[in-house]
Amino acid sequence: MATQKSIPHSKNPHIWVVVRQDQFPVEDLGFGITAVKVYENEEVAVQETARLNKINGDKHCKYWLFQSRFHASPTRRK
Repeated sequence: MATQKSIPHSKNPHIWVVVRQDQFPVEDLGFGITAVKVYENEEVAVQETARLNKINGDKHCKYWLFQSRFHASPTRRK
């Protein structure tokens, strides 16, 4: 989970990505790692990660929270 205080980035805002890690290989998903949800609000992301771990604790998976930055796609001009 995110433990460091986030310092805002001047150009690209922070996002928090909830990632699911399956404890066994899933052939259709490669390594069994999936980005599940993306949040703009760290508190909401922390709460959702904890909620998912609680309700899915018996399903052989673990949810992790990672911080990244959002990079908007450049606008194409005609």
